Amino acid sequence: MAITFVIVSPQDQLLYEATFPPVSQTDETAHLREFILFASLDILEQVVWSTRDFYLKAIDRFNDQIIYGLVTASSVRLLLVSDGKSEEAVKNFLQEAYELYVKVRSPVDLNLTDSVISFIS
Repeated sequence: MAITFVIVSPQDQLLYEATFPPVSQTDETAHLREFILFASLDILEQVVWSTRDFYLKAIDRFNDQIIYGLVTASSVRLLLVSDGKSEEAVKNFLQEAYELYVKVRSPVDLNLTDSVISFIS
């Protein structure tokens, strides 16, 4: 099963999207995963107010897929949809992605709505 990771701005603009392993453009489930992730943004907004943690654990489920979330101090949301077999690995991935996101954004005065460019193919 593919894992999809997205970074969404506070204005709900997609800043970054990656699917592991990469899937073909004709993959029918790619649109479904994207729909699931963006549908879970409303649930994430509710969960944010019930905890003080950045990492929000499993915020939503769809069939056998689980959506995990992390919210930054600037309300940028990091979401990941996976089969949920290793929650500790997901937590570590999201925290590492958060640290890298901060490193990419910190040295430069960029607008939060600017896309994050990946140099990894």
